[in-house]
Amino acid sequence: MAKTRSGILGKQSHAASLVEIACLRAATQPDARAYFFLKDGLTVDGWLTYGELDRAARAIAGFLRNRFEGGARVLLLYPPGLDFVRAFWGCLYAGVLAVPVPPLDPLRIKTSLPRIRSIAEDAHAACILAPPHAVNKIDPRNQWVPERDPLPWISLDEIGECWGERWEEPRLSPDHVAYLQYTSGSTSTPKGVMVTHGNLLHHAGYITDFGYYDSHSVTLSWMPHFHDYGLVKGILHPILAGIPAYLMPALAFLKRPIRWLQAIERYGITHSGGPNFAYAHCVHSTTLEERRDLNLASWRLASCGAEPIFKHTIDSFVEAFEPCGFRREAFAPAYGMAEFTLLISVKAEGTEAGICNLEADALHKGIVKVSKLGAKGARTVVSCGRPVGDTKVMIVDPTTRRECAPDVVGEIWLAGASAAKGYWNRPGETEETFRARVAGTGAGPFLRTGDLGFVQDGELFVTGRLKDLIIIRGRNHYPQDIEQTVGKSHPMLRSDCSAAFSVEMSDRELLVVVQEVERREQGTNVEEIAGAIRQAVSEHHDLEVHTVALIRAGSIPKTTSGKIQRSACKAAFVLNQLELVGTSVLGDPAPNQKNERVTREELLSLPWDEQEGVLIEYLKHLISRRLPIRPDRLDAEHALISLGLDSLTVAELVHQIEGSLKV
Repeated sequence: MAKTRSGILGKQSHAASLVEIACLRAATQPDARAYFFLKDGLTVDGWLTYGELDRAARAIAGFLRNRFEGGARVLLLYPPGLDFVRAFWGCLYAGVLAVPVPPLDPLRIKTSLPRIRSIAEDAHAACILAPPHAVNKIDPRNQWVPERDPLPWISLDEIGECWGERWEEPRLSPDHVAYLQYTSGSTSTPKGVMVTHGNLLHHAGYITDFGYYDSHSVTLSWMPHFHDYGLVKGILHPILAGIPAYLMPALAFLKRPIRWLQAIERYGITHSGGPNFAYAHCVHSTTLEERRDLNLASWRLASCGAEPIFKHTIDSFVEAFEPCGFRREAFAPAYGMAEFTLLISVKAEGTEAGICNLEADALHKGIVKVSKLGAKGARTVVSCGRPVGDTKVMIVDPTTRRECAPDVVGEIWLAGASAAKGYWNRPGETEETFRARVAGTGAGPFLRTGDLGFVQDGELFVTGRLKDLIIIRGRNHYPQDIEQTVGKSHPMLRSDCSAAFSVEMSDRELLVVVQEVERREQGTNVEEIAGAIRQAVSEHHDLEVHTVALIRAGSIPKTTSGKIQRSACKAAFVLNQLELVGTSVLGDPAPNQKNERVTREELLSLPWDEQEGVLIEYLKHLISRRLPIRPDRLDAEHALISLGLDSLTVAELVHQIEGSLKV
């Protein structure tokens, strides 16, 4: 390997576990601040020094080891904040396996709890660590699974510092599992990736070297801590590298993306990133006035991954923020996944993101055929950079399991020390996914990613997915879960006769649902049915259904055995070949489009008894711009979630209302 920057990791090369590194930081620089939390996305609401983190982790570990054996699984049910950081490191110090899960959503308590329940069952969790309000609000005996005794719910408030005196450093080797990273997706079949201490120690060096960190680097992350990106890059790597980390809630970014950028300026952030949608959100949801005094000169690496990356997004972000000091070469497309700890490939420092123009028709057939820039029928694919370190990438035919020719698209297979240990308690799936071998040569073992792509001039290009997995805003969704929800949403819908998939529109991945209706099609109320579908999908999956296509009974593509052919259904949708009964499409207003607006001054100038009516009409007009519903058809008593809006759209509406009314 060429000269690296991993020297800033100190004695990491000799450490056997993350705990050794954290203890070393606490011993040598106890008063240095490790984490800062920006509660509103901009103002520091609290921090942890290395010494404070060490003391908290020892106390939590002493308490946990007094009650549970080493290797026990502990669910961490926290909102963004420093309590999660304390709890996670406490689990590491105890030698128990932390299992980060999404916090309970008070608006979706009945739908978010089943996923947590399924993870707890799969992991055979010993207890749940949660904030006091969650511990006090949830009655485990009413909310948990009937076939098992309720799990103990524990608040950090119950754990005094005196427990730290009982702590003994666990004997951990690099092969010990550090935590279980449950991949987002299906509630019915959650899979916990076993990430070892060795994976993380090895991987931290790669992130440092290929992310171009040094001793002056400062990181900022708003990605959720239960996501591999937010956990590894946002929370764990900074401790291992000995650099300060700023954390902010995802909701603060979603509501006001300018705060992410303002925080980068205020705290001299050098490394921060997010999925493709985050950069598009910054362009669409910030104004010229907000950008005028913004200075992004400190931002050295703006990583972009977790979902498809579009050239238009790169170009529009650079155009919008280059006057603010942002450099095009700072934009760094990357590719990664939890099964490989995190990072697989990333763009080289000081270069612009690679672009490849391909003939779309050939690409659909799995052939890489370069097209002229701007040619009709061309598809532009953004490079995810070169594989990091000793990461080996092979492009393999998923059916024959033989290596593909250079100009053929195949499944991306990986090998290297960053490959995780496997899936928790799933030996069959571990063997299939993590132990694959190339037919003919027997080369391997390789990790099968399920993603399709090709390598050109040493750079990796990701073109699609082998499976039907849907990735929107960095989150994985299994179509069969969405389809099951859709089928139960309205009595006019035929069960097991729907297909959910994503399509690229306006440089975004948008959700489409194709659904058969019962044969009594006369009088079918398309918007009523579409509204029911959107509400159900929003409530159960926090997804916005962009297009609902209702089709005639018996017309959805199926195999001879009755299985839905999602790829064929998607192709028919794109080519307008579905036997449509009706279609409902969400509105997509232009950025900063003018609409009926009410200011705070105008509202307060009205008589008190008129203010409520005017305010409600204003809110109806805002919402109707996104929904295929006239303002006069909206019921003011309906919750926003019941209208089928996802959390990002709701956050955007809240931001617009706050700006207009100055609240």
